[in-house]
Amino acid sequence: MYTSIRVNEFDLLSFFESNPSFIGEEAAGECRYIYVRDNFKISIFISIYEMCVSVYIGYNNNVLYREKIDNIVEIIKIDEATLRIVGLLENIVLNKFPQISAIIENKETNHNSDTKNSRISILFDEFDFFEFFESDPTVIGTEKDGRLQYFYQTEDFKVIFDLSIYEHKVNISISHNNDIVYSEQFNSVEEIRKVDADTLRMITEDKWIIVRKWSQISVQVEDRLE
Repeated sequence: MYTSIRVNEFDLLSFFESNPSFIGEEAAGECRYIYVRDNFKISIFISIYEMCVSVYIGYNNNVLYREKIDNIVEIIKIDEATLRIVGLLENIVLNKFPQISAIIENKETNHNSDTKNSRISILFDEFDFFEFFESDPTVIGTEKDGRLQYFYQTEDFKVIFDLSIYEHKVNISISHNNDIVYSEQFNSVEEIRKVDADTLRMITEDKWIIVRKWSQISVQVEDRLE
């Protein structure tokens, strides 16, 4: 039974190259680490006893990716440029080189076999996707496979949506000049809705994923409220 996150403070100091800022008393076990390079910023907020970590990646003070992840049990330094945040349901790999990035590794679960969602496929409007991505999708395999790939690109950034409609899975990635900044697969996806011309909301069993293309391509993951 885990009661706190296992972490070596020297490993975090080595990775972030700076001391943490503590929130409240140091004994409360809440602190923030920040690393900045080439207009990119990576920040993690650790709550050791609540066993959660909030990860933020920004570019020129704009959000690229933000997510709070619960049930974290350990933070391990892989090498001088790589940390692995180990959770019961997912791992987060943070990299400093060659590109500041967060790669989320979801652990396989059996959500789809006992899901509250009875739909046979992800519910979404193709016209909404055409308006958001400003292009038609690429079909992976045959149309019957239900695998589609959409992308939207600016001068420096690119967001890619890989949809597996019948498996209720979506992989989202953001890259900067062809280097991955963020990548995550979401399971048990029920629906993807257009909020406005520049914003999509993806709904899973327990999360809302907000994807924006303006003023900065970004992904923010929140707890589902309904």
